[in-house]
Amino acid sequence: MEYHVGSTIKKRLEEVGISKNEFARRINRTPQNVFSIFERESLDTGLLLDISKVLNFDFFRKFNVILLDPLQNKNNPSKSDSVELNAPETELIAELKNEILKLKTENDYLKEINALLREKNK
Repeated sequence: MEYHVGSTIKKRLEEVGISKNEFARRINRTPQNVFSIFERESLDTGLLLDISKVLNFDFFRKFNVILLDPLQNKNNPSKSDSVELNAPETELIAELKNEILKLKTENDYLKEINALLREKNK
């Protein structure tokens, strides 16, 4: 199973709803660099860590899950069956994590707006 980190980052960015320009600012890169990141199959771990923090998503764990995917182990069908049984719970957990992330992102924006308003009123 392949893992294209750039396309995974792009997908996550779209899920979170942060603009590419805002994302570039938060990871201290130019918008052109962001488009370059989307095309990459691999990234420097320092940059991936920054991106993980900004998007509140553990890309390292995603990579490990793909590498250690029990469905890849054809010699052990019992593991494959257990993954099938847990699929609905996994989907629900992923949906809830996405919702939490959206709420955290909204909260961060509101904090930024609040800080700006406080500065303006000084």
